[in-house]
Amino acid sequence: MLDPEGDYAELAGVVVLGDAKSPPRLGEGLELLGNPEQNIVVNLLGIEVAERPRFLSELMPALARLRIETARPHWLVIDEAHHLLPTDWGGAGLALPGEFAAKILITVHPEHVSPEALHNIEYVVALGAEADRTVASFCAMVGEPAPPPVAKPLERDPA
Repeated sequence: MLDPEGDYAELAGVVVLGDAKSPPRLGEGLELLGNPEQNIVVNLLGIEVAERPRFLSELMPALARLRIETARPHWLVIDEAHHLLPTDWGGAGLALPGEFAAKILITVHPEHVSPEALHNIEYVVALGAEADRTVASFCAMVGEPAPPPVAKPLERDPA
């Protein structure tokens, strides 16, 4: 898991690499992923926001090699994807190749994520009061028509 905001520092059963004072070390993460029973969280608070796309572009070739050699990681989860794959960054297609299909991008702002990264998304899950807006924003970014809004559930009578 790539964690730009340190939200998963307390997640059970993982090793957390990096913190607000020190950036994660790429080699250490790759070594840990060599163990099939190990999951890692890469905390990016120690990397400036503007440098996070570059970090991803350095990480992905190494992850791709590891995946060819070991079939790991099984999944790549990128929280706050707009930090690592911003709209104005032209390297998203190279950094996040379509062949690396087992990925989850998490964002409340798909309009701030590179369209190149969004084009390979097969399913969108949106929750909360702004779910329809989020789905419409995603569809606009990939040039697809937005589905009709989902009907709001009926409120239950408290009596």
